[in-house]
Amino acid sequence: MQLQIVVSEAEKATILAALRIYQQQLNLRGGAVPSDVFDIANVGGTVDPLDDFEIDALCERIN
Repeated sequence: MQLQIVVSEAEKATILAALRIYQQQLNLRGGAVPSDVFDIANVGGTVDPLDDFEIDALCERIN
């Protein structure tokens, strides 16, 4: 599934910042993030959440 949305520069910057904060939490806490955030990242357990490299790639695509 692919999703296309139109966002403002400020919205894009916020999305990138949120991804980087999530990535930092994964790295600093050994993958431990708040359960509600993890539920979002893994779509309620239906997908594997992105790893460090996948988050980097996504940020590059968004930017």
